[in-house]
Amino acid sequence: MPDALQASELASEIKDAIADQKELFDDRRMILQSQTEILSSRIEQTLEQIEGLELQRSALERRLENFRTMVDRMKSGESRGLIQTNILSQRQDELIQIESDLGGIISQIALA
Repeated sequence: MPDALQASELASEIKDAIADQKELFDDRRMILQSQTEILSSRIEQTLEQIEGLELQRSALERRLENFRTMVDRMKSGESRGLIQTNILSQRQDELIQIESDLGGIISQIALA
């Protein structure tokens, strides 16, 4: 085979190899871009979820403080015979539920 023909075939093979590598590179780049877009979307969703959870947390913290104040006043009323024990117990149970809800929200924030 003449040298010119071999050189031409080699150049053609090299061009094909380069085209294949470029195609692989482009495919990988598109996959990475897609993954980046997916992760960006997840980050945005997570940030929105955290924002909502923080609002819930804030509301529960305010509610908890109000309930603690109310229970303290009711304890005073109970000791003076103005509040029935079962009503105070019911409010204390509600207070425990609020504390539990707040703990759940805090855990959800930590997971987000």
